[in-house]
Amino acid sequence: MCGVTTPPVGLTALEKQLHLRFLTLATPHHLPGVLVAVVLLTTALVIVVALLAAAPAGKLARMEGATYPTAFTRAAAFTAVFTLAATVTAALAALFA
Repeated sequence: MCGVTTPPVGLTALEKQLHLRFLTLATPHHLPGVLVAVVLLTTALVIVVALLAAAPAGKLARMEGATYPTAFTRAAAFTAVFTLAATVTAALAALFA
């Protein structure tokens, strides 16, 4: 839009108001808040997926006869792999964006 603040010709009054509101919302001063929200939601999603992956890993370890500390260690290692993969993916996405 590059600084264009006048709505195009041929719009109704409501469309002109909506156009100006869109331009206001599309300005860069709203982006830091959106970025923070995206980072927080992504972090929460990674944690939930890691925990959902760790529970079956711990259960399988217990079914194999492992003690609780060993099962917890195996589940933690499994979770670490998922978290590392998500971190690398996020870093590469930020690098190529």
